Amino acid sequence: MGIIQKGSSLSTAYLIIGIMLGFVTSGLLLPNYFTEEQNGVITVLNSYYLIYSQIALLGLHTTVIRFFPHFKNDGNRNNGFLTIMSLVIFCSLILFSVFFIISLYYAPSFFANSPLFQEYYWLVFPLTVFTVYFYLFDAYYSVRLKGTRGFFFKRCFTKGSHHYPNVWFYCMAV
Repeated sequence: MGIIQKGSSLSTAYLIIGIMLGFVTSGLLLPNYFTEEQNGVITVLNSYYLIYSQIALLGLHTTVIRFFPHFKNDGNRNNGFLTIMSLVIFCSLILFSVFFIISLYYAPSFFANSPLFQEYYWLVFPLTVFTVYFYLFDAYYSVRLKGTRGFFFKRCFTKGSHHYPNVWFYCMAV
């Protein structure tokens, strides 16, 4: 089996697994085990951390794709490209953490209508950090021509990671 056939077969299998995981979490678990308020907070938390992660990325996942060919050298670990990008992402996350702390200061007026969201707003920060590094490593794997790994994480692992707040709610409710 050729490289492309093997990659496309793996991607198809990962896609099917991701669809099944998405159905189980979104179709079975959410409506049956959580209240409408909890489902609403989970949706808002997902929206917040996905938007914040795009802001914190500063477009670096596309920068990886654009500039990796200039650094490509298998002999010395690609001239430290992943290290450089990780440090830049770390600096952007420091800026994001300042933004996040400022948003906590101004948030009480926003949270007045949703005490449940106020209680779990702190989950946005770790989910954002995870998502930012996920996008960075996904772009790095794709330029290293190992796209099926990124496809697996995007289609299967993130179906569960988008619902980490769900697990948290369920553990806190029981």
